[in-house]
Amino acid sequence: MEGLLFVMLGVVVGGAAGARIQGFDAWRGAVVALFGSVLVAVLSLLFAIENLLLNILIFVVGVGVLGGALKLPGRALSSVVLGAALFGAVVVALGDSF
Repeated sequence: MEGLLFVMLGVVVGGAAGARIQGFDAWRGAVVALFGSVLVAVLSLLFAIENLLLNILIFVVGVGVLGGALKLPGRALSSVVLGAALFGAVVVALGDSF
């Protein structure tokens, strides 16, 4: 369970960094990335989804919906998704090394 929380923290930090790099508020990127990752976690547990591509699709759609509601343009949303994926992957890689 701690591993899931660390990965979600990495995703949130990556989303914030991605939004900040594009010149937007970091909190918007963090909220959007957190919403996407929580949505994936909840739907995966409720419907027993084990397909990685479907989880990625759910994340991208969730980020797009909430990002549009928070008035983030497409270039900021793409950086949020990339930052979240990269920071999440770094956290997973570092977690496996310890």
